[in-house]
Amino acid sequence: MVAAALAGIAPLAPAAAQGILQGTPQAADASLPTVLVEADDGRGTDTPGLLGNGAGVGRSVVSLGGETVRDTKAAVVSDIARALPGMSAIDSTSRQTSLFVRGQGVTSLNDGLTGSVGLFVDGFYLGRPSYAGFGLFDLEEATLQRGASDAQGGPGSIAGELRLKTQAPTATPQAEISTSMGSRGYRRATGFINGPLDGIFDGNSTDDSTGAAAAKSRWQGRLSFDRQVRDGMLHNVFDDTEINDQDRLGLRGQLAFAPHARLNFRLAADYGVLDQRCCTFPLLGPGSPATQARDAYMGYERVGGDPQSRMVDTDSPGRGRLAQRAISLTSQWQASPEERWVSLTGVRTLRYDKNLNDDASSLRLISGSLPTRSYQITQETRWEQETEEVQRVAGLFLMHERIQGSEQAFFQDEVFPWVFGGLLREQVPFATRQNSGVVLDALVPPRTFDGLRLDGPYAQTSNTASLFGSSAWQIGERNRLGAGLRGTVVDRRASISRMRSGGDPSASLIATEELVDSLVGENFDRRDRRRDWGLSGRLGVERALGMAAGADPAAGQNPLRASFSIAQGYKAGGLNLVGLTGIAQPEFQQETSLGVEAGLRGSVVFQGRRRGDFAVQLYRTRIRNYQALTYTTGEGLVSTPRQNNIINIPRATLTGLEAETQLALPRRLSLGLGLAYSRAISDDFPNAPNAETLRSDRDLSGEQLYNAPVWSARASLGQALPWEDRIAYWGLDYTHRSSYNLTVEKNPNTRVRAHGLTDLRVGLRKPSSLWSVEGWVKNLTDEEYLGSAVALYGLGDYGGLAGDPRMIGITLTVGMTP
Repeated sequence: MVAAALAGIAPLAPAAAQGILQGTPQAADASLPTVLVEADDGRGTDTPGLLGNGAGVGRSVVSLGGETVRDTKAAVVSDIARALPGMSAIDSTSRQTSLFVRGQGVTSLNDGLTGSVGLFVDGFYLGRPSYAGFGLFDLEEATLQRGASDAQGGPGSIAGELRLKTQAPTATPQAEISTSMGSRGYRRATGFINGPLDGIFDGNSTDDSTGAAAAKSRWQGRLSFDRQVRDGMLHNVFDDTEINDQDRLGLRGQLAFAPHARLNFRLAADYGVLDQRCCTFPLLGPGSPATQARDAYMGYERVGGDPQSRMVDTDSPGRGRLAQRAISLTSQWQASPEERWVSLTGVRTLRYDKNLNDDASSLRLISGSLPTRSYQITQETRWEQETEEVQRVAGLFLMHERIQGSEQAFFQDEVFPWVFGGLLREQVPFATRQNSGVVLDALVPPRTFDGLRLDGPYAQTSNTASLFGSSAWQIGERNRLGAGLRGTVVDRRASISRMRSGGDPSASLIATEELVDSLVGENFDRRDRRRDWGLSGRLGVERALGMAAGADPAAGQNPLRASFSIAQGYKAGGLNLVGLTGIAQPEFQQETSLGVEAGLRGSVVFQGRRRGDFAVQLYRTRIRNYQALTYTTGEGLVSTPRQNNIINIPRATLTGLEAETQLALPRRLSLGLGLAYSRAISDDFPNAPNAETLRSDRDLSGEQLYNAPVWSARASLGQALPWEDRIAYWGLDYTHRSSYNLTVEKNPNTRVRAHGLTDLRVGLRKPSSLWSVEGWVKNLTDEEYLGSAVALYGLGDYGGLAGDPRMIGITLTVGMTP
């Protein structure tokens, strides 16, 4: 398995701290950068005790150290994805995060979909990406495992896994606080306090001046926090205000207890809240012909068609509040020097309340609300064994999850003349509300639809069980073989309904039930159940080809290694949690994949010294029943399209290459390079959505999948310069994405053009007193690009936001330790 870690300079951490290949005894080379190409040799790293990863032999992995994550000023998963070639992450709202790896993934506009990319924090699986909105602080490491998951733990993931590892409590007393200020009202404060707690829990105190207490400490604690605010990025011309701001708070408390040398526990509690004037999206581009005709009939001119204008005209700005609570317990028992039992128990809840203006205008058309509640309970138990010749893992993962919510739409007095006036305008180009509105008002008075409410409550309960096992064998000095198998069962039950109330249909002589249904949809009530099961696994082999010329294994220099693996991935089907019409199916099928990978990795040696590491990986994966979203449209006189209907693309193929290297250059320079080529093609897609007709009547067979840039790359260059008892440093990071589309039907308004983002930081630190000061610039060249897109209710069009502009700031960090 080829693994790579590429992330640039981490000037506030010791250079050798993360520069050792996983699972390989080596001497640290202080001249190397902090994050090096790493190898997943069968030993996992995200939770203590995770030894076995035998099926992972031959898999592609890339890691970022905690200091590198902090350098990026990461607050959400999409910030990390920028530094990981081959991965894309879209945050359309604070709840709707979409993850893609190698072009494989799903958007989250339908709660019936589960992610294709598994998300873990400290080994705990998060059933929904929105659970990670509060976890990106106090991180030790972020690791992306590309391709179908192996059999090491969790429920299994078909596209890849992003594993976040937080800092654990230690017996060393420490404290740190970091404050940042920047342009656009950016302010952030993070910090932690850590140390032994024996005097509190055991009723005595110890003198740790000799370090003896640290060695004997049974109780350890850590408390960390993150607070971040930023002004709005969108100007509302309706009331001259700034909206789409940021306001985040995250708290994490941890307690570690070791009652016995062979037994230890780690208890963690998390709380997070986002309370933002957010989730308002101006219409992208001129919109569909139907939308243009409707606006023209009303005499309304939209603003914000170009997302770079950062303007919107709305009479009801959206607001979103997301709150999370979580508690988790990790238990480990070392049964013998070679065997260990690990238990992971977690409970996580999420509450989301969002009000929004779904028509993206100041016309009195439609406003909406989307309250949702969800929770998950997970239990994983693993047995692990490690000897010099073999590593084994066997375990069981269980998850109970429930989500319930309601899509609510509130209609206003101008919705009927806007919709039907648009139909008239398409037939009579000179028709306007001024010359014909009195006729429409007479036929259907404004109060007919004013106050009409549409409710779409839904709920789903899911139970998942996954039984897994894997082994890795060392065969001689050069060969390593890994195999793993997982069986997964998912049982889902759901209810969904739609009902309308309010308004005054009796005010109109022609407002029949059929006419109202054509505009807002028919009432219905549905109950569904679906059970899926499937197998996934990986078989891989790795061979050491020999040492590079002049290389010395005793100096931590790695031999050239070649690997090959074959993997089968599985993702359960599910239930379609949208208001259905005759063209939408209540269920979607399970997704499966079969892929092969081949890789090469090793050390870069110059003049007998290890100067860095490199890795190259080739892959090809065939996918059946790729899960995607298409339009759901009404069947009456007026369709109300929205891209939230789940379908299966019959066949798709992923072909690509990934390469990473990290090098220590002369003059204390560090260079990191990463490149990913991804050709993600929908081989057979005859019933694809059509951006022109707003129906599923287009053939996209042979086209690149959405959210799948063909090329993605990262480069980092940095230098650390000693200056008396201080160290001056600078770092330059560049990321590139080729053009791609954010929507499955390739809507021209949702295409992201090729762009590159450059970040710069310059700082000074004093290791002896644990302080640093750093100036930074994000998006140095003020690159313009489309950041996100979301379907707007009833329009059949998309709203969207530009990516973040250039931001300048300064960060001051102060730490304390004995």
